[in-house]
Amino acid sequence: MVQNYKQASGVCSPSSTDEFLTPAHEENVRFIHYSQELILILILILISLDRTLLQ
Repeated sequence: MVQNYKQASGVCSPSSTDEFLTPAHEENVRFIHYSQELILILILILISLDRTLLQ
């Protein structure tokens, strides 16, 4: 999933979003998204373990 963010004011945007989303950019976005999902899963696991150990 690729999310497009608003550009800063004063910057002209291309007529098509495909004009500035290179394959390298899309790969970087997928990597960040995947990494963020892993981190969130690890946080949920740690919270679950913490709750289990406190009982």
